[in-house]
Amino acid sequence: MNKITKFFNDTYISFINESKIIFSDFGILLVASMAILIYGILYSYSYSTEVLQKVPIVVIDNDNSKQSHDFLTALESSPNIIIKYNAADMAQAKELVLDQKAHGIIYVEKGFGSNILSNKTAYFATYSDASYFLAYKQFFMAVADVMFDLSENIKYKRYVMSGQSSHVAEFMSQPVDVNEQFLYNKSQGYGSFLMPAVLILIIQQTILIACGMVYGKAREHKSINKLLFDKDGNNYSAGAIVLGRSFYYLLSNLITWVVIIAIVYPLFHFPNNGNIWEVFTFVIPYILSSSFIGIFTSTFFRYKESSILYIFFSSILLLLLSGISWPHQGMPEIIVWFSYIFPSTSAINGFSRLETMGANMTHVTTQYYMLIALSVVFYIVATIRYSIVIKKYKLDCEN
Repeated sequence: MNKITKFFNDTYISFINESKIIFSDFGILLVASMAILIYGILYSYSYSTEVLQKVPIVVIDNDNSKQSHDFLTALESSPNIIIKYNAADMAQAKELVLDQKAHGIIYVEKGFGSNILSNKTAYFATYSDASYFLAYKQFFMAVADVMFDLSENIKYKRYVMSGQSSHVAEFMSQPVDVNEQFLYNKSQGYGSFLMPAVLILIIQQTILIACGMVYGKAREHKSINKLLFDKDGNNYSAGAIVLGRSFYYLLSNLITWVVIIAIVYPLFHFPNNGNIWEVFTFVIPYILSSSFIGIFTSTFFRYKESSILYIFFSSILLLLLSGISWPHQGMPEIIVWFSYIFPSTSAINGFSRLETMGANMTHVTTQYYMLIALSVVFYIVATIRYSIVIKKYKLDCEN
């Protein structure tokens, strides 16, 4: 019974010690408790326009007919692109693209209008700057929409001229009535797609950095003994130290997450289709597993700033490994398996389904159990590591 009481007492003291170190240093406090909210607002504001509009393109109209003018006018009416330049030849158009003044080229061949009037196939060519994928997507979506509308209109007129009634001509020119309903990401915006994943990743990264900063500061100030031993020189339980330190990050991030769901999501119109209690149930093992990893890795940092240098650079890599920006189906299987070592992979996939798609816990059981498993494994690993640190520190003190 005394061991159980000591364990809970050590856990409480470790939580208090962690809180004191964090609140005594504004830099650590900023990372541990405020960074996710600051980054969440700044990043969300950066993507607040959701979609890229008015992508500049260049046109080469070698036909100069009424039909080509109608086509280009319809194209310019799209909110996605704007015809900013008219070039005399392909060489001039390429130069504009290479200078990044335009992101696409429309080349209308001579005879475009006469081919339409004589019931022949009319041709135009498109060239796009594929190095900028958002501009590339908007350009081709605009061209495709206008092309289909133009094709439908030409078919309609031909059927009417052949003697068909307007009703029959309309049906024959568009036999399938397309009614698009965009699920989950209704704005088709980049921010609504990316930001939920980024916000989840920020939780893991800020916890890892904050844990490293706390331990690094203790080593710099030669006050590690305050994290490991009481005033009488008796060591705290290694498991209690790990659990106590993690409780600060759990409470801090849960409070911050309430603010994000209540303010950031409505403010920037991110899809919010999840059950709040299921979302929190899912996020808890994610925060704990991230904390246990951070507490484990923190013991290897000698300086407060070291964790920033070693962990911050990994954010882009972890976002890619999560499968949100590039699907797991396109990755080698060994890379996919490796990605599940990091809690962010399961958390991003599960959270996106819960919060964005409105799924329930039964749809994310695999990700949820994976996070629980990671929490257990890394708690054990962190406890073993702290046992080694405590023994090493005792030997150093004796010598």
